[in-house]
Amino acid sequence: MNNNWLDKAYRGIHIDFHTPEFLPEAIKNFDPETWVKNIKLSDVQYVNIFAKCHYGNSYYNTKVGHKHTGLSVDMLEEMVPRLKREGISVIAYYSANTDLRAALEHPDWEQVDVDKRPLTTLDRWHDVCFNSPYLEQLMLPQIRELIENYEIDGLWLDMVRVMPEGCFCPYCRKIFNK
Repeated sequence: MNNNWLDKAYRGIHIDFHTPEFLPEAIKNFDPETWVKNIKLSDVQYVNIFAKCHYGNSYYNTKVGHKHTGLSVDMLEEMVPRLKREGISVIAYYSANTDLRAALEHPDWEQVDVDKRPLTTLDRWHDVCFNSPYLEQLMLPQIRELIENYEIDGLWLDMVRVMPEGCFCPYCRKIFNK
């Protein structure tokens, strides 16, 4: 018999929180008490709280990534214990390889087509390649931070993909030319 808490959960909330840097006021007045109160009123068993979004912004005090400039507190530190006290399980949402910031700061990490043009979704989201240093330098260290520093019940690794065109970044070219 499986005693997995998620198998017994029938109601959850996914808080979609992709917040660009040009809107710092959108989260400037973040109030964890009000958030938890409203989540509790929803009578849910679990909630997905954003740790890192498609823009590459983290919503916690990361040592290796970029914390959203509009957030003065550690959202996970404020939310996770409060939610746990209410009996609500917490899943940390992490945008895996859709990371606009990483792609713009490290163009060589970005998935590109055979002509070296960036592969994007909706002309807005840029995906980095797991064969690049991104995995070891940013993603895995951040996941380690989340697991070690917060009492989360799970991780949602979203956007784990290679674009349909395939990736021809310098790292993939090196690997596949062997």
